[in-house]
Amino acid sequence: MSRQLSLAQANLDYIIKTPENVKKADELMGQEKLLLAHQLIMEIENSRNYLLFELHKVQEKDSQPDDIQLVTNYFADYERLVAHLRQLISFRISRWYDCAISAPEKLVTALRIIDREEQ
Repeated sequence: MSRQLSLAQANLDYIIKTPENVKKADELMGQEKLLLAHQLIMEIENSRNYLLFELHKVQEKDSQPDDIQLVTNYFADYERLVAHLRQLISFRISRWYDCAISAPEKLVTALRIIDREEQ
């Protein structure tokens, strides 16, 4: 039980910081710091998944359908962030040759994010 409590406490901090992390991720993508933005997006995703998993575990007992919708609404910006990041990476990859010549670090960043997602 103490392991569950420590997990809940750790995730609570991430959950509370979600709106702040959404804003930071948007700013980082605007500054083209995609690796840092991706890290924040992964934290948001992990918090969302943790909450949904916990709701699923208690769903048979006493969870209300509104609970899942509440979590989904709270993390609604997650999908927008992922779509924006995907768009930025796709643009870099589609212009890989130009990017490799003029700004190779941007191409490497995009490839590192793809590699991170594949793991």
